[in-house]
Amino acid sequence: MTERSITKSSIISKRQEVNVMLEHVRERTNRDRQLTIVEGIKPYLVVAAPYSAWDPIVMDYRVGRMTRTLTANEIENRTLQGKYPPSDMFILRAIHYYGYASMPAIEKLLQYWRRKDEEAIRESGRELLCIPSGPGRLWGRLEMLCKNGVAVCHEFFTNHQYRIINNDSNPWRIFSITGQGAHKYRTVLQEQTVAFDQRDCDLGPDEVFRRVMSANMVASFLDSPYLTKVRFSYKFTIGRKKIPVFAVLEMKEVNIGRNCRLLMESITLHTNPLIITKEHRISVIRSRIEELKLALDESKRDMLTYILICAEDAAGINVIRGCIASVAPEMFQYCLITTGTILEVKRTIQEPENLSESFLEFVQKESGEYTLQGATGYYFL
Repeated sequence: MTERSITKSSIISKRQEVNVMLEHVRERTNRDRQLTIVEGIKPYLVVAAPYSAWDPIVMDYRVGRMTRTLTANEIENRTLQGKYPPSDMFILRAIHYYGYASMPAIEKLLQYWRRKDEEAIRESGRELLCIPSGPGRLWGRLEMLCKNGVAVCHEFFTNHQYRIINNDSNPWRIFSITGQGAHKYRTVLQEQTVAFDQRDCDLGPDEVFRRVMSANMVASFLDSPYLTKVRFSYKFTIGRKKIPVFAVLEMKEVNIGRNCRLLMESITLHTNPLIITKEHRISVIRSRIEELKLALDESKRDMLTYILICAEDAAGINVIRGCIASVAPEMFQYCLITTGTILEVKRTIQEPENLSESFLEFVQKESGEYTLQGATGYYFL
């Protein structure tokens, strides 16, 4: 063997050693990152989300005092008086797309639409749509929409544990739309995308809060540079069955061409025990997991898909984990999970960079049991 061939062999061997060493460093760094995420959110896993049902008397979930119920004739008169400017129609649309939503989530969706419209006019040269975007004005417009009978303000008090960590004893507010409000914005904006469901008015706090947490999770991703499309109330058609998902987000990493789809869904465990038993709620969760598995399989036919689930706390996560394990354990590798408390504490709507330390993923131990670790390696987080 010549000296040159020996030198070349030595170089290759050294490169292999370096690659192995770098791989060990990456693995160690990844494990450290996973542990850091878990340690950072562990104290909040046991705290029920602010948007979760608890003692119905103390929670005092009710329609806010700013809300007024008006007849169709009264709304018509106010329309003629110019009480509903065109820009308000986009606010109503944002509320309706979510179903029930917090003000930060509504504001984030309006900002997203505004950015998309600004991008569109560069190509078309048309006028900019009157989507409101000015900071500080949204609260006043929401208040007027509630007073003028086309939106509803709901008030409630968060649970004691969350109040302690948040140091806030004031009532929280969320918003929904009335049938007249839905009719109005759909007429003015000439769209029929999301239908108004009159049954939404009868929803209890547990279902209302499920939608609010879903809205907050979606809003946290609306600033993502990888986001290409958002679809609300999307239905996957499987045979004769239609499976609704709160929202579907499509993501694209341009540099490496990695596309994926995110199915956004919240699952709530806490209910009013005088109306719905815990056992019934768990059976509903199990059925929902079965539906999400079908939606996941259908979505994966043409694109890599993950399900992002928002629970209320560790108790909810454990129930969800148990249902997935018994119904469809293959879902675990495509499932990321967080809680409403984590999203609030990390302020992911206002500070989306914190998403990278706000989600957990399921991993299987040697015993076969699934445990949680910090979610890493997902470019969209």
